[in-house]
Amino acid sequence: MQRFFDPALFPDDLIADYFQSVASVGHTMLYRLIAAIGIDPLVLNKVLPLGLGLATTGYCFGVSMQIFRFHLGHF
Repeated sequence: MQRFFDPALFPDDLIADYFQSVASVGHTMLYRLIAAIGIDPLVLNKVLPLGLGLATTGYCFGVSMQIFRFHLGHF
């Protein structure tokens, strides 16, 4: 995905060509959009898991609060 940021990177590299060809459309479009904005894909690889983890934690907490209905005043 670093090729979206620098198209001249890894010329005639068969492994890079293979992994670029088997990447999913959504994954490819996300990295193409991020590269068009100007964000380095390696920085995105470091920040994206943190954001997804926080979003998942918040969602699971909300779902568990709806399922278990725990109130702080009642033990």
